[in-house]
Amino acid sequence: MKTALIISACIIGIALIVLLAFAEFFYEVILNMKVVKKFAKRFNMYDDTIINLFRKNKLYSDSMKWFLKLKLQDTVIKNNKGKDVHGYIIENENKTNKWAICVHGYMGTPSIQAPYAKHFYDAGYNVLCPSLRAHGEDENRYCSMGWHDKDIVIAWINYLVNKYPDCEIVLHGISMGASTVMLVTGEKLPANVKCAVSDCGFSSCKKQFIHVMKNNMKIPVFPFFQLGNMISVVRGNFNFLKCSPVKAVAKSKTPTLFIHGTADDFVPYKMIEDVWEACSAEKERLDVEGSTHAVSLAHDPDLYLSTMDNFIKKYIT
Repeated sequence: MKTALIISACIIGIALIVLLAFAEFFYEVILNMKVVKKFAKRFNMYDDTIINLFRKNKLYSDSMKWFLKLKLQDTVIKNNKGKDVHGYIIENENKTNKWAICVHGYMGTPSIQAPYAKHFYDAGYNVLCPSLRAHGEDENRYCSMGWHDKDIVIAWINYLVNKYPDCEIVLHGISMGASTVMLVTGEKLPANVKCAVSDCGFSSCKKQFIHVMKNNMKIPVFPFFQLGNMISVVRGNFNFLKCSPVKAVAKSKTPTLFIHGTADDFVPYKMIEDVWEACSAEKERLDVEGSTHAVSLAHDPDLYLSTMDNFIKKYIT
């Protein structure tokens, strides 16, 4: 009897160790950005469409040349927890109080926002491109899918407001950057933040992880999602369940333009419905027919830019 109990306990112990090892692997592959880059192609989480756009699409390639020619220096400030946050500041050659904060996505960098940054610059804005957690110049190892990133963006908003009290700010984010922007709009913001543009953001971290687990990684949601979340919480990163842009926009007072490609299967197109219906602020939406993930600007630049500019002009003159 004792032998059977010992054997059963050993089997259960080994099973738990194996489960925790797989959960640790899931956590590392999703959120440790150095590991993510090694496994992204294997799990079909890497799309070289955007990289090809910077090589072949004139709008993208010209904007990147412009961005790199600026030879920007990393600017470091402190967030409300006293931690360093990083970003690139592009002050317009023509003095203006208008600012655009352009927020990159998962596996992105500030420079990948070049097409949006250049458009805002040409429209007479100063531009700020922050590095999100574990991306760009940020020293952290683990991504937070927008959760801690909202504090980074808010730190930059406060920096601008303190330095330029009469500034008018538009927030623009793409993919995870869009989800970050939505999380920001759920916070109490200074009146200087006039409006926001959310391009193909996920409605909740939970839904996005489950989608990726089922469709890209091909691993069971239970128990790996739950165990991965436990690891994240224990390590002091973030709680997957609390990272919910759809709940944030329900509290928002920031006018928001929602954009999503109808053929997006990485952040599913249907997620725009969740945030659109939940948003309590003034809102507009642009559904870009046939566009896949994060390429709506390239898919139909005239429609994208004219819709965005007309929206923003309602709030920033």
